[in-house]
Amino acid sequence: MNGGFYLIGLCHVRHAVRTFAMDRIKGFTVLKETFHFPKDFTLEEYLQTAFRVMRGEPKKITVRFSPKVAHLVRERIWHPTQEIRELESGEIELSVEVPINYEIVSWILGFGSAAEVIQPASLRKRICEELRDTAARYREPLPSTKAYTKKISTQVS
Repeated sequence: MNGGFYLIGLCHVRHAVRTFAMDRIKGFTVLKETFHFPKDFTLEEYLQTAFRVMRGEPKKITVRFSPKVAHLVRERIWHPTQEIRELESGEIELSVEVPINYEIVSWILGFGSAAEVIQPASLRKRICEELRDTAARYREPLPSTKAYTKKISTQVS
């Protein structure tokens, strides 16, 4: 997902099936014991409460999209629970039942001013705070100091 690999398996700490970001795993040991998913486990059901890969308690959210991006939103299936409502103004409203977390917040912010959270109020407030904090970073020009920067290689083998 988005250039990252995820592993779904047994968490020995929580004694439950969990999702692990592979790039956060610092080491591993191959054991002789094996893990078998529960017989009633299906990936579709496991990920049903996720927007992408991050699971959580789903909440109904509604986002209004401007006419300039309505076609981009309309032409994709973003989540199995999605409902799209066409508005006379050319805008659309997309409703989904997903967890309110970093994934959904960054997805909404990715549409910039073309997206507006209608509900719930808590998500609308979170987006507003994020936009306020972002705008504050751009109010002042960058300082003209010589900063040490470290180049990070992103080569993929």
